[in-house]
Amino acid sequence: MKKALSIIIPIHNEEAILHRQVFALLTQLENSLTIPYEIVLVENGSTDRTKSLVTILATYSEHIRVVSLRHASYGAAVRKGLQQARYPIVAQFDIDFWDVAFLRRAMTLISRYDVVIGSKNIPGAVDERPFTRRLTSKLFEYCIGVRFNLPIKDTHGMKVLLRKKMLPLIDVVVSPNHFFDTELLIQAFYAGCSWIELPVVIHEIRKSRFPFRKRFFQVLREGCTLFMRPLGLPTFSKAWNFRLFSSVSIFQFIIDL
Repeated sequence: MKKALSIIIPIHNEEAILHRQVFALLTQLENSLTIPYEIVLVENGSTDRTKSLVTILATYSEHIRVVSLRHASYGAAVRKGLQQARYPIVAQFDIDFWDVAFLRRAMTLISRYDVVIGSKNIPGAVDERPFTRRLTSKLFEYCIGVRFNLPIKDTHGMKVLLRKKMLPLIDVVVSPNHFFDTELLIQAFYAGCSWIELPVVIHEIRKSRFPFRKRFFQVLREGCTLFMRPLGLPTFSKAWNFRLFSSVSIFQFIIDL
């Protein structure tokens, strides 16, 4: 397999940090990668100056490409990025959470695995986010593991993927937004894809822009739909799955007040 890399980054209302983060990433990539690569900025439904800014950024570097979606949706942005990527290896980053050191390690392993996951929940990882966010993440991943009998410890974060293995799976993912990448990893696991987790260091460069109470019912609805999918442990009742996920959502809602 020829090594060439597409980095997909969903972008929504990021005018405050967009320029700084994109150029910081470009600088590190230029000093670290010797293979062809592109950065695909998937702008989705921004209401600030983000859409015009990503267009300007694309004129600064031949490595930057812009895809725009009309409506805001993290899941739709990841899906479109995978579909539009030009290269066989795809990295999924967030604009406020990327790690070129992880990327270098992942590129040495992707010839042996279908998915390389940057995990903040395994030994060696360092998670410097506020305690409540760390606790909620661990609780969520614990519930995912219990519900789907899933050994992966972190489903929502940086990943390096083989595009050809992911493209058939994105058509069966039903989570439209917040949990798209989580369900994609669940689908990949049950499809028999090989995977490995690497510890990463994560720190918060800004507070969450989306207070959970503002999106509580959207997250609850999508999460419960995911937990009721016929994957993993089908003997669990729909009522049990609803209680399992809603307890996580209510906990997050309370600590975010």
